[in-house]
Amino acid sequence: MVRRPQAPAAVLDVDDADGLWAASRALDEGDGVVWVGDDRGGPRGAARHLRRVRDRDEARAAGASLRSACDRVRVMPFLEGVPCGATGWVLPSGVAVGRALEMLVLRDGPRMRYCGCASYWDPPEDAHRQHLDAVRRVGERLAADLGYRGAFGVDGIVTRRGFVPTEINTRSGGGATVVGGLDERLLLDLLSAVLAAGGGAGVPAPALEAAVQRLCADQRVGYAGIRVEQPWQGDTAHPVAWRDGAYHPAGDAPPDGTLWAHAMQPVGFLRFVPELAHVRGGAPFAPRVAEALVLADALLGTAFGRMQAAAAVR
Repeated sequence: MVRRPQAPAAVLDVDDADGLWAASRALDEGDGVVWVGDDRGGPRGAARHLRRVRDRDEARAAGASLRSACDRVRVMPFLEGVPCGATGWVLPSGVAVGRALEMLVLRDGPRMRYCGCASYWDPPEDAHRQHLDAVRRVGERLAADLGYRGAFGVDGIVTRRGFVPTEINTRSGGGATVVGGLDERLLLDLLSAVLAAGGGAGVPAPALEAAVQRLCADQRVGYAGIRVEQPWQGDTAHPVAWRDGAYHPAGDAPPDGTLWAHAMQPVGFLRFVPELAHVRGGAPFAPRVAEALVLADALLGTAFGRMQAAAAVR
């Protein structure tokens, strides 16, 4: 039997402070642990109930934050590396697997801020194969054991030892929406709904997989988006240029990207959209997002502060 990498975990009651701390000490591999709250009240995303815990004070703060929204907490080692996710589709004809996308997750102290996903990053080939193999095997089990139909996703981290899965989502996620935007003829959101309703018998899984992977290889796509606490009076665009390791207002220089401030109520929404030529090197995109948010603080009065991107350890 082939041994595949996976992270150990423990699930405990959110009120079991001593048990959670004991599990955290046992599972800590040197970089702390991650606490993830359950989905009481319905599915949640965007790292909303995810906290990094490195000491007893962070454990107390995490427990207080999660207690009002969750019943149970999953504890796992903190895994250094690039977060990523890949979508699969279970069809009557089989399982179709998409490409792994970088998940733009920035570290704000013990909190994690999910800012979207993008396909600019090229994962290491071996880790990418491990990831897509995991997606296919999960899809096959969902179909065989549960009669599942529709979209699902497998998230994880590209660590020093390869791809390590962290969770499965039995729904269509942001990655499928981003990929679907490459070609409106795919209608991936509609396909997911049709499959869940028992349709889709005429869609061949190999053809869908080939189309999605071909699009992702030929085009790069993605953006960062994050909610801000203050609303703006109108939508504004702010071209930016990369210089001396940071973003600056572009002025008369060719822009390397654009910060978009969107007026929403009762809060605002900030997007960062890069110029494709600026990110085509295959490196992770999250470090550039962190720098763009630093400029947003200066230009637009946001208060993100200096956040950190995950380290690419492979």
